[in-house]
Amino acid sequence: MPLPLYDIIVGFVLISLLAYLAFKLKALSRSGALASILIGMVILVGSGSWSWLILIIIFFTAASFFTHFKYNYKRGIGAAEAKGGARSWLNAASNGGAAALFAAAEYAVGGDIFAAAFLGVVATAASDTLATEVGLLSRVKPRLITNLRLQVEPGTSGGVTPLGTFMAVVGALIIGLAAAVLGFFDGAVFKVIVVAAVGGVLGSIADSLLGALLQEKYRCVVCGKVVEQPMHHGSKGLFVSGIHRLDNNLVNLTSTFIGAFIGMAVFLLLS
Repeated sequence: MPLPLYDIIVGFVLISLLAYLAFKLKALSRSGALASILIGMVILVGSGSWSWLILIIIFFTAASFFTHFKYNYKRGIGAAEAKGGARSWLNAASNGGAAALFAAAEYAVGGDIFAAAFLGVVATAASDTLATEVGLLSRVKPRLITNLRLQVEPGTSGGVTPLGTFMAVVGALIIGLAAAVLGFFDGAVFKVIVVAAVGGVLGSIADSLLGALLQEKYRCVVCGKVVEQPMHHGSKGLFVSGIHRLDNNLVNLTSTFIGAFIGMAVFLLLS
C-alpha cells in the first residue's frame, strides 16, 4: 500500500537529519550520507512501510557503533575502516543497494517473499559487519575459512575466528528479533527469526568464502604485505590472486544477494 505524501515528506526529513548527524559524527562521508538518503527513501517508499526503514536504521546504527568500537586498536594493526570509519557511497551501496532493490520489487509486485529477501540482505550485512569489526579484537589469530589449519593476519579476507563467528550469529539475530518486534510476516515470530538467522549467517559465510577465493589481492612493493587495494604506501602493488576489480565492496554486495536468496528459500520452506 503506497505511503501518504505526508509520510513520505516526514520520512525524507527524518532520513536527511539522520544522514547529516552520521556525517557530523564521521560515521558517513559526504557521498555516503547522500547515498544513504537515496537508499532510505527507496526503502521507505518502495516497501510502503516504516518497519523496513526502521530495520535498516537499526543495522546502520549497530554497524557504525561496532566500526568505531576500539577503532584506534584496529588502526594500529592495520585493519580499520579507512577515513576514520566514515563509510562512503560505495560502502552504503554495497550494504544497502540490494535492500533498496527488493524494496522496489515490493512496490512493483508485493508479497512477503520480498520482505524475506530484504531480511536476508540486512541480516547478512549485520552479520558480516559484526563478525569483522568484533572479530578483529579476538586474541586468537584468524584462520582462513578455506583452510582452517592456516593462520592469517587480522583483517585478511576470509579470515575467521571463534569470536567473529559468534558475532556473526549475534548480528543476524539482532536483525531477526528487531524484525519480529516490528511485525514482519504479520507477526510470525519464529519464521522471521529463522529467515534472518539462516539468511544472515549463511550470507556472512558466503562473504568470507568469496573474500578468500575470489577477491582481488595485491602484494605491496614497499612493505611486502598482501592487501586488498591495488595502491598501498603510495605505490601500485603486484597482483597476487583473485579476480581483477572484485573488491571488498563487490564481495559485500554479492554476499547480500546470496543472503537474500537464502532468506527467500527459507521463507518458502516454512510457508
